[in-house]
Amino acid sequence: MNSAPQHPRISLWLGVLAFLAAQTLVAAGLVMQSDPSLEPGLRAKTVAAVSGITLGAAVSAWILTRLANREAVTRPALAIAGGLAASLMRLTIPLLAVAWLQLEEARNSLSLSQREFIAETIVVSYLALLFVDILLNTLNGRPQFDQQN
Repeated sequence: MNSAPQHPRISLWLGVLAFLAAQTLVAAGLVMQSDPSLEPGLRAKTVAAVSGITLGAAVSAWILTRLANREAVTRPALAIAGGLAASLMRLTIPLLAVAWLQLEEARNSLSLSQREFIAETIVVSYLALLFVDILLNTLNGRPQFDQQN
C-alpha cells in the first residue's frame, strides 16, 4: 500500500480561471498606466489584443499539459512529450508576435511608442502567465502510480 501524501489536483477549468484572473489583473494594470504617447482607447485595444494572444497560448499549453498528464501513469513518454509541446506552444506564440514587430509592415503601420508598448505588454503578460503555469503545475504534483502487490 502506498502511503505517499496526495497532492490536491487542480482541475482543468480551475486552471483556466486562474489564467483568466491573472491576465485580467495584468491587463488592468497595463491599461491604467499613464503614458501620454498613447491615447487610452488605443492602449486598451492593444492590451486586449496582446492579452488574447498570450492568454490563448497559456491556456492551450495548460490544456495540452493536463491531457498529457492524464496518460502519464501508463505512458510516461506521452507526458514528457506533452510537456515539451506545451512549453514550445507557450513560448512560440508570443515570440512570433514580438518577431512581427520587427517586420517592415509593423514599422510602417505602428509608431515606435506603439511597438514598444506592444512588446512590453507581451513580456509582462507572458511572465505573469508563466508564473501562474508554474504555480498550477507545482500544486498539481506528480501523477500517482498505483502499486499493487
